[in-house]
Amino acid sequence: MSGSYSYLLSDEGSLHVVDIADPARPSIVGSDDTLEYGLRDLAVSGGHAYVVGTIAGLEVVDITNPATPLRVGGLEVPGEAWGVAVSGSFAYVAARGGGLHVVDITDPFNPQIVGALPALDDARKVVVVGAYAYVAGGYQGFHVIDITDPTTPQLVAAAGTTRTAVSVAISGNYAYVVENGYPTLTNILKVIDISDPGVPEVVGVGIMPGRSSDVAVLGNAAYLASTNLGLQAVDITDPTSPEPMGGVDMDGTGWGIAISGTLAFVAQGLFDLQVFDITGQEPVQLVGQVEVPEIDGPVVVAGSYAFALDDDLGGQSRLFSIDISDPVSPEVVGVADSLGSSVVDVAVAGNYAYIASNGSVDLQIVDISDPLNLERVGSLVTPGVINSVAVSGNYAYLGGGRCVVDVSDPMNPQLVALPVLGVDGFATAVSEDYLLASGNGEGGKTVYVIDISDPVDPQVLGSPGGLPYPATAEAIEISGNFAYVAAGTGGFLVIDFSNPSQPQLVAELETGEIAAYDVDLSRSHAYVANWTGGLRVIDISNPTNPMVVGGFDPELTMSGVAVADNCVVTTAYSKLMTLELQCESTAGVTPGEAGATMHHSKAVFLEQNFPNPCSPKTSFAFSLPHAGHVSLKVYDVRGSHVATLIDGLFPAGRSKAEWWGLDGHGIAVPAGVYFARLATQDETRAVKLTLTR
Repeated sequence: MSGSYSYLLSDEGSLHVVDIADPARPSIVGSDDTLEYGLRDLAVSGGHAYVVGTIAGLEVVDITNPATPLRVGGLEVPGEAWGVAVSGSFAYVAARGGGLHVVDITDPFNPQIVGALPALDDARKVVVVGAYAYVAGGYQGFHVIDITDPTTPQLVAAAGTTRTAVSVAISGNYAYVVENGYPTLTNILKVIDISDPGVPEVVGVGIMPGRSSDVAVLGNAAYLASTNLGLQAVDITDPTSPEPMGGVDMDGTGWGIAISGTLAFVAQGLFDLQVFDITGQEPVQLVGQVEVPEIDGPVVVAGSYAFALDDDLGGQSRLFSIDISDPVSPEVVGVADSLGSSVVDVAVAGNYAYIASNGSVDLQIVDISDPLNLERVGSLVTPGVINSVAVSGNYAYLGGGRCVVDVSDPMNPQLVALPVLGVDGFATAVSEDYLLASGNGEGGKTVYVIDISDPVDPQVLGSPGGLPYPATAEAIEISGNFAYVAAGTGGFLVIDFSNPSQPQLVAELETGEIAAYDVDLSRSHAYVANWTGGLRVIDISNPTNPMVVGGFDPELTMSGVAVADNCVVTTAYSKLMTLELQCESTAGVTPGEAGATMHHSKAVFLEQNFPNPCSPKTSFAFSLPHAGHVSLKVYDVRGSHVATLIDGLFPAGRSKAEWWGLDGHGIAVPAGVYFARLATQDETRAVKLTLTR
């Protein structure tokens, strides 16, 4: 990176110049497609980019005119060039099978090798600070090279590795080295004290999820580009104890990372550049959960209670009230049953829950004034098919205005207006005098703005035209003059309806290949239930530039999300889960510095196994506040040890283990009741399970 430009390599032999003056809309302004295949790294100095690759070695590109980058020189180097750094008149090239090469670049048209250290046979990455070059040397570990005389580089010290050192970053007196190893999909971030370069000392080791390819450091955080988990953040406030802070998933492989200000630029896949705002990055932690049979749909929050619908058990749906005053231990406290079939949506206003159905009864009203004793008090059959409900004042809007119902007397709701033309009502949201509803327009699926200042005579004012294919509004939430849309496989959309007659689509954001199914808002964040893709947390502080800043994947179909004062509530396949709220960003504060709030789960958490009962396979998921040694063992009802499922080091965050109903010798155990016990150095947790045969 240099100034307002970023430089991106493609494996197929291209250098792209990307204008990042507006980080929300980076654009390629120039390319040089004449380079060789197998490009691996680059460094920018003056008006030139120094590019290395496994085939061509070192190539020099003139970038003084960003619109027309031009290769002006090159040099073959022994081995396969993987890394490069520039200091003064020299480029330092790390080459696998060739060592470290020092190249004189005084004449960019005619670079010359003037020094070498071939003993570094697996050199992958090089960083130069002052009189030293620091090399991630693959299986040979971490090396410190004295380059006081560039023509005779001298190895002065090394720190061995247990895995493959693939990248290194330097910040202050510390080197941060990424080590990968097979076959596990975890890596190590090793912190090495280099205050005395001649005696490097490993002072911290953190086990990290995923497989990382590159590392960059900003303030008290390290950021890892992961080949399978996107961008991962690590708290290095205490260098002796690096801790994962969470991350942002991407739909591709993260190969390289650079940081400028509070923005991280990640090279993704073969051709893409992703830009992330890393101010106030926080993990999303599972806090608690409760089993609710067949729950798999919308959820709403009122005060200290969540209200959720089940999935039509036996043709008779139910509404559950769940006490979430203690998010660690949510508890089902009430149920209204026999609500008929095909319930699709629920809204809460005052002391009542309004339930929409596309079955035999379209609207049902439940008194929730006593959450422990829910009581159905009213219902109404309407013409047409109803798919959603929103309530404002004395009116309920069914199916996005397909029907308007007077609910001033909840025990006797009255139909007062019939369908609005074009509205299908799969998604509905209301704000003062306006109703926003999904529908079919001339350009395809759209969202209508409807004037409800006179509820008995709703009028369509406008729409932003057809939504970008394949978007279709599944859920809508409103804040101010902006509507935030969970748009199915179309991701996340933002519509500005400050001019209701001419609403404008102002932003669209991919949330992954899975469908965005529900959305709720909390101040500057949107929480999106992304079906089998888990939860996405999106920063909407600038509505025209939404950014994914976090997520949580329960590996279950997540269909509903609602935000409470103390947690985020989600529904996912017979589970209601509570998650930590995303911390609001603090401008100019990096994680770990004074003023920043670091959110970490305060306790070990062992989820109920799934399925339970099991026959015989079952899975256990657990969450750790920090990396450490973990054991998970199964015992019978007499307390006798049956099997050890895991016993070793695990990273912070969520992990899983499986049991196939076998003892430690691989012999099937009899059906019955068993207990699984999770133990760390600090805490133990246990769950009861039933094995059937």
